[in-house]
Amino acid sequence: AVQSSSGVLEENERNYIQTEFSTLRAEVSRISETLEFNGISIAAGDTFDVQVGTNASSTSRIEIEVGDLNNAVIGLSGVNLSTIADARAGITRLDTVLGRLNEDRADLGAVYNRLSSAVQNAQSQHESLVAAGSRIEDSDMAFEASQMTALSIRQQAGTAAISQANQMSSSVVSLI
Repeated sequence: AVQSSSGVLEENERNYIQTEFSTLRAEVSRISETLEFNGISIAAGDTFDVQVGTNASSTSRIEIEVGDLNNAVIGLSGVNLSTIADARAGITRLDTVLGRLNEDRADLGAVYNRLSSAVQNAQSQHESLVAAGSRIEDSDMAFEASQMTALSIRQQAGTAAISQANQMSSSVVSLI
């Protein structure tokens, strides 16, 4: 639009710019119509909830609101770069559309940061749970080892007592 609004271009050069702009606008329209994630169209300004916590409460979900790219395409549809006046009006319209898109990008960036924090928190919780489980298993192992040692000592004491009892009865028999 800025290039076309320049007074040094001839009409046919502005027509070339208009043709290029129309092609780019058609590509933006195609992208907005086919943009999807997991089979869900995400260019229509819908809102999605992403589960990030372990319970069903609303505090365990992050809401993602995606900007309506179709509206951006509609904002571009009236732009004509064939004349200087139309190109200058197009600059204003393009600035408005770009402003909306930049707001949407900022919102998505903020959501991305929230999702990253939620992932880091979930990873930290997972590590804590694994460590706690390991400590429980270690303490169970220590308890069982102490139980085995106690039983082994009792068994050895019983064997020693039986051995001494057998020796006493042989001494009594030898005395008789």
